[in-house]
Amino acid sequence: MKTIHKLIILAVVFLGMEMFIGSFPSVHAFDYTHLLSSVPSHPAATSPSYYYYTKVDHPQTAEEIKEDLELEAYDELDGCLNSSITCEMSQDYQEKVLNVPNVSERTLGTYDFKYQAKDSSNNVASLIIHVIVIDDVKPTIHEGSSTLEHTLEVYRDTISKERICLGIEAIDNYDAKSDLNYEVVSGNYFELDRPPVGDYPVIVRVTDSSQNYSEVTVTIHVVDTTAPVITANQTSITQSYQLQTEIHELLKTLNIRVTDNYKVSDPNTYTIGNDEYTQNLGKIGDYKVVIYAIDEYSNVGTLEITIHIVDEIPPVFYLDTSKVYVSIRTKLKKNDFIALLENDNKIKDTFYRVEVIEDTYTSNATEEGEYLYQLRVLYDQGNYEDYKFFVHVVSEDIPTSAHKISFLTRVGNFFKKIGKVLWDILRWPFQKLRDLF
Repeated sequence: MKTIHKLIILAVVFLGMEMFIGSFPSVHAFDYTHLLSSVPSHPAATSPSYYYYTKVDHPQTAEEIKEDLELEAYDELDGCLNSSITCEMSQDYQEKVLNVPNVSERTLGTYDFKYQAKDSSNNVASLIIHVIVIDDVKPTIHEGSSTLEHTLEVYRDTISKERICLGIEAIDNYDAKSDLNYEVVSGNYFELDRPPVGDYPVIVRVTDSSQNYSEVTVTIHVVDTTAPVITANQTSITQSYQLQTEIHELLKTLNIRVTDNYKVSDPNTYTIGNDEYTQNLGKIGDYKVVIYAIDEYSNVGTLEITIHIVDEIPPVFYLDTSKVYVSIRTKLKKNDFIALLENDNKIKDTFYRVEVIEDTYTSNATEEGEYLYQLRVLYDQGNYEDYKFFVHVVSEDIPTSAHKISFLTRVGNFFKKIGKVLWDILRWPFQKLRDLF
């Protein structure tokens, strides 16, 4: 028998009885990486078997496998018998693989092919090839239609592995999309309880039923886009035009605090932006002041403060004989009624004292209506006079026919009171001397 100079993976197989006289043909197969392994050689009269892999999307015919393996048959007497090699192919392979046009409907598995060669004496040699139909194509991930980036607000938004996997679009040559397995196989984002601002890559693996897989990187961006929150115990201030307090001092009274969802350098740090108040210091009116705070990632939070500049001197009130008209925003006191009497020259002496006889006004000063306020002026000589005021509390409008008590008049009345007190002090010793004599 002449020597074969290729890698022979199949030894001579003898079929028939030992007393049979004559040479038996042999079938040789040469390994070209399609054969995974071989079953150990069997005794004579037994066909050896080998494994051959073919792809499900391009399954090979018996003839293609024969050519791919370069199967040869040789007999010592007849010589080359390649043309006599035949194949008994599994019927299942024909029905479940070759004749199925849709790749996904072909059946993966092992199918037996029996190759035989016969010499002129009808001696037969055979070789069993286990043809394994496999799927070795990994899924294809369509990155263009997949969601490969997710942006989350720090300390607020979260994302699950399932949601990340749902954003991946993939197809497979054999398995349906619904049969593919998606999983996050790496990424430290899910190892952190509260991930700080930053970018977190995670690896998503898509695996088919044959364990072929593809991977893609999905990036999770944790960002801070939330502006700081500025709070104050009130957003409106009423300020007298006479005080002219600096804006910084005025804002201190509001207990302003700055908070942020992530980082803020100092909860007491804020900046004054638009400042109408300082531009109109001392002028009566309503002015806006906007303060703002910036966090580490340049998010800006603002708060608008309204400052009402008013005339804080007790409002002018009006007298029409015994009628007093007063705004609902002003509460008159006893001295205001005495000033009315003094301004109208009702009090006839410098030395006197005043008592309240009846008062239905004070308890109703914030309610519109007409109320009685009665005073008794007692003089040193022992005589007295009673004065009744019918107080009309109104919302805003004061009758234009009423007599207006000016600011200067009220200042004059104030100094008259001071003079009265000083005179009482000076004349007290003389009254005591008069009483003695």
